[in-house]
Amino acid sequence: HGIFTFSDDAKKSYERMIQLVTEAENYLQAQNAIIAQPLKAAPKENLLDLAQIRKSVSETKGAAMIAIMDTAPESVHFANHPQIASIATRGPLTPDHVIRTKPIPVILGENPEEEIANYANAYCEYFERNTNGQLTQLNPAPCWAIWPELGIISFGRTVKEANIVSDIKDHTIQAIQVAEKLGGWKTLPESDIFDMEYWELEQAKLGKGGASLPLQGKIALVTGAASGIGRACVEALHAQGATIAALDLNPAITTLFGKKEILGITCDVTIDEEISKAVETTIRHFGGLDILISNAGLFSPSQTIAEMNPKTWDSSIAINLTSHQRLLQTCTPYLAKGIEAA
Repeated sequence: HGIFTFSDDAKKSYERMIQLVTEAENYLQAQNAIIAQPLKAAPKENLLDLAQIRKSVSETKGAAMIAIMDTAPESVHFANHPQIASIATRGPLTPDHVIRTKPIPVILGENPEEEIANYANAYCEYFERNTNGQLTQLNPAPCWAIWPELGIISFGRTVKEANIVSDIKDHTIQAIQVAEKLGGWKTLPESDIFDMEYWELEQAKLGKGGASLPLQGKIALVTGAASGIGRACVEALHAQGATIAALDLNPAITTLFGKKEILGITCDVTIDEEISKAVETTIRHFGGLDILISNAGLFSPSQTIAEMNPKTWDSSIAINLTSHQRLLQTCTPYLAKGIEAA
């Protein structure tokens, strides 16, 4: 779990902690075991493949998942390590992490679907090697994925769960690289990791969240989300467990809901470039798209055809007709890789 310091008073205990951590930092420095800051570069991305990876993991899990893609320089640098397939598959940073991350991540390559399937098969074999015959196998889906050249993906049934995996991943990849510099990354034997993963007291930690909501893990996009029907749709979807991208022309949408599961995006749905940017932001942020509610609309004062000026007509057609076609056209490739209703 880490390092503990004790004393009769809090200040002295804290000072001891600072002293020991400083000694550790000085030792790492002396051993040249400090990881250099990776150079920043424009991250590569393949959003359609990301959506397919999420779909494959969800199908393996048997439930819809959020997929948070990390393209920070540190994650891309680690994913591109020349020995990544070896160093990343030796085991978790601590045995306690195994209930969140499983023993190892999946390493993706040119055929992610096949690699996820192979990972699941290997997990089943791992279970058979270590079970006492009285245990029930957990789902074999990976909890995180290393995607060379692109970064690292963390999976979870909720944004919170995926972020926990991501936090663990940040510490793990740092520790692996430091350990390699100190002589080699080593972990506990497989049987010990297995015992921790299947220890009922560890599994009980995951059961505290209660039953899943009907739309948990599903990702929705709603337009016209700042008010009226659109806002009601966002709130209803959220109440059912969905994660939502909420689009609106009103800039207040970015802070309106104040929840990590709801991403507010300013978007004029009559502008094709803004539609594309908003959809890509949704996929980049959550990993896919399952539900589309194209709600944005304009309701001009009632007028006869003879009275209506061309600007009113054009605006009405642009937002009430054309924008819906453009949005659906942009979303369709991602919806095709979405998770179907249970």
